[in-house]
Amino acid sequence: MIRSEFEISDMVVKDLDWRNGILDILKEGDHLLRRFGEVEVVTIEPQGSVQVFRQQADEIWALLSGHASFHLQDRRQDSPSQGAEVNLDISQDSPQAVLIPFGVLSKVTSNQGATLVRINTHQDESFPGDEIP
Repeated sequence: MIRSEFEISDMVVKDLDWRNGILDILKEGDHLLRRFGEVEVVTIEPQGSVQVFRQQADEIWALLSGHASFHLQDRRQDSPSQGAEVNLDISQDSPQAVLIPFGVLSKVTSNQGATLVRINTHQDESFPGDEIP
């Protein structure tokens, strides 16, 4: 199921399902990304965090293991949801993927540690003003 009823416009959360040891994170039919730039595996240590801000790139984050808390803040000047914030917790027990639109600051934290996949529409360091770990 894909949900988009969040205070930040263009933000989407997709429920994921393990089937026979395979976790489908993104399919062409989801229509979530128009292009592909980069995919990474991100590990967050217990009590750790990662903060990312992309000027032009949409990102999808999908949890593979552990638990992650997302704090998102819309910094887009012309966005109808400028300044809006969303907090979201995801767990390996109910895996989800989060579409974070460009111009939205994301801080991902984990108390117990987490491993996530990060898919971007543009490769890191493609645009000045990006804040990337």
